[in-house]
Formats: sequence, C-alpha cells, structure tokens
Amino acid sequence: MKTLRLIYACMMMSVCMAFAACNDDDDVNVSNEKLVGTWSVIEDAYNFKEDGKVVDSGTDRYNEGEWTFTLNADGTCAVMEDGYTDHGNWSAKGNKITFTIYDESVTITVVEFSSSKMVIEYRDSYTEDGIKYDDYEKMTLKKS
Repeated sequence: MKTLRLIYACMMMSVCMAFAACNDDDDVNVSNEKLVGTWSVIEDAYNFKEDGKVVDSGTDRYNEGEWTFTLNADGTCAVMEDGYTDHGNWSAKGNKITFTIYDESVTITVVEFSSSKMVIEYRDSYTEDGIKYDDYEKMTLKKS
C-alpha cells in the first residue's frame, strides 16, 4: 500500500510539474518571413480598467480591409484604420512582435498563428495623473 501511495504521489507531482512548466505563449514561434503581408483585424475584444474598475469592455467586429496591418519584408509597416495610415517599423522574435511608430514602441504577444490567421494579445499598465490604467486587447486577424 505504501508503494502505491508513493507511485501515486510521484505521478501527481509529474502532472503538476508538467502543467507548471507549460506556457501556451511559448508554443507559438513566428518569424518575419511568415508574417510578411497584409493582415486584417476581424475581431477586437477589449477590457480597459481605471483604478481596478472596468470602464470599457466589449468585442468589435470588422470587415476585411477595414483595419489592416501591412508588414513588409524590409521591416517597415503600415497600419490603416478609419481611413488613416501610420507608417513605422516592425520585428518579430519568438512569439513577440514589436511595432515602432512615431518613436513609440508597442510589443504584442502572438497566441495563435497559421498561414491565414493570427490571434494577438496586448497588455499595458501605466499611471497617469494619479490614475492606474490597465488595458487588455485580444485581436483576431486574417491574412488578406
């Protein structure tokens, strides 16, 4: 009976360690070559908090081409939304994509990736005028 308990305890520890060691974000690995092209935002789920209280939350859906990210092989990019286009640079490493536009850098996390679909997450926390802001967005994009 003591042996069975020991085996059971070892199995449970192994399962716990396996779950603790796995991080879904680590499974996604993208490269610049795979990302080159135009990606349309299809869905944007967001949750914005001020001092811990949700001030805006929801999910917006977009038609293909309405909001796009064009990633060029030379590391330049264009973001088009509401008829306005901003230009900048981008790079990818592991499951992170960094955009630099107007001397501001933003890093997003790719949580799902295929040749035609990408799901990204963006988190930002900052304090301004004594108010703590916590922003979260999860976007689904389709390659055009």
